Amino acid sequence: MAIENVVPVYMDIDDVPKDGWLKVLIAYPPEKLDSVVEYTKTDCNKGVNWVRSSPVYYEMLPEGISKGTGLPRLLEVMGETERFTVASGDFGNDYDMVRMADLGVAVANAQQAVKDAAKLVVGDNNSSPMSQIIEYIRGL
Repeated sequence: MAIENVVPVYMDIDDVPKDGWLKVLIAYPPEKLDSVVEYTKTDCNKGVNWVRSSPVYYEMLPEGISKGTGLPRLLEVMGETERFTVASGDFGNDYDMVRMADLGVAVANAQQAVKDAAKLVVGDNNSSPMSQIIEYIRGL
């Protein structure tokens, strides 16, 4: 939380408001977060979308909300619905967006599902992937 400069709000899952919220972020050591993921698969999944966004982050979003649903909405807001889209990612929260983009890109160290959804895989996220994506687009 210190890294992200987030002030936590602690509450039981049943006390999370039904509307008016954007995201619940759970930050926990990776070896312990797996048990939270398993718990939510059976006990806390009505009306929400759970997604792992890093080894230490697990997000609860309103049902039907993801980066994938946000991409066309962003284009709509911009009045650019016919634009060629490029999206890159590495973790579960990027999966829908990478799959939906005209050019979905995964980095080499992405989760396998994200790589499988991508049309292009570039070097890992420490090897200038954006430069590689730009060079690829220039070659189209």
